[in-house]
Amino acid sequence: MELQGITSTLIKDEILSLAEGRFIKEDNLFLDSILDEITPKLLDDRIVITLKRATSNFHGMRTLLITVIDSQEKIKNTLQWAASVKDELAEPQNGDVYIFIAVKDNLMSVDQCTEIESSDKICRRYVLRPSESIKDCLNRSFLAPVITTELAAGISDPLNLALEKTSEKQVWFNRKQQQVWRQALLSGKSSSEIIKSIFKS
Repeated sequence: MELQGITSTLIKDEILSLAEGRFIKEDNLFLDSILDEITPKLLDDRIVITLKRATSNFHGMRTLLITVIDSQEKIKNTLQWAASVKDELAEPQNGDVYIFIAVKDNLMSVDQCTEIESSDKICRRYVLRPSESIKDCLNRSFLAPVITTELAAGISDPLNLALEKTSEKQVWFNRKQQQVWRQALLSGKSSSEIIKSIFKS
């Protein structure tokens, strides 16, 4: 997708599509009411949404900040905005904040994107990389299904939850890696064989 045509609404729609069946969008009138007060005017294309895990009434609330900016010079402003939003959230919701950033100037390298993502100070960060689709970017986050819908059949087991939780903290633990680990752990092989199959070159 051309970065010039990307919007925060487009990213939000992709998020809600990918999260369907596992997360529910929660209306947050409090955040909506204070958003204009705490948002720098130069961040004119931004959205805040709250997702709740569909299988839990009390846990799994996650706040997602989405913004599209025209230059990488505004990265600092987006992180300041994330800090302001986080300050307004009550515990434990303020511990599960994620920001998704798309930069329209198309000058950022993969290394620059990775460097921004490498810190989880304030919140977990995802930056749309050069030649990466929105879906590819989202699949590097907790939003990626651990297994296909056909395999999951609507069932959530402890292994899937553990793999998903790990993927939130480890950028390299993408969907492909999760599938490799799941297959190995359920293979019935000995521990040494499982280690070999997971870490084979």
